[in-house]
Amino acid sequence: MIELMVVLAILTMGVSMFSSTLVSTARQSQAKREIAIAAEGARRAMELMRSQSCEILFATYNESSADDPGGAGTAPGKHFVVTGLTLRDGDKDGFVGEILFPTVETALREDVVDTVLGMPRDLDGDNQVDNANHAANYVLLPVHVRIQWKGVSGDVSFDLYNQFVKQ
Repeated sequence: MIELMVVLAILTMGVSMFSSTLVSTARQSQAKREIAIAAEGARRAMELMRSQSCEILFATYNESSADDPGGAGTAPGKHFVVTGLTLRDGDKDGFVGEILFPTVETALREDVVDTVLGMPRDLDGDNQVDNANHAANYVLLPVHVRIQWKGVSGDVSFDLYNQFVKQ
């Protein structure tokens, strides 16, 4: 009888550890799936930008609708949807995707400090870094695509960086 109780206790511990492993594996699989969805969403956003003329990229994807190339309110702006990801709690804009430029308020600026984007940096090709708005005369446009969502393991972020050059 004692041997049977010992065997049952060992068997119970083994089943418990096995089920814990299964739960952990399922959670990791979901987290990997979310990251793959975010990476695809960021890649898609970059491809949309790449398919457009560099001259209108900033006006099309910045946070201001006043300078939209087709008239106010016609461009997609800085926010975008990534289907399959859940908004973070308290997300105010209602989108998981965001396109960021080196700006101060709505002005494209060379003097912004952002080491990942390589800023400050000469954006208009005049060999000077100044604090003017270069939205109309940039030749180099650093871009940061950020996707933030509520995942199975908490709040998660995926970032993709690129630079577009006028030719």
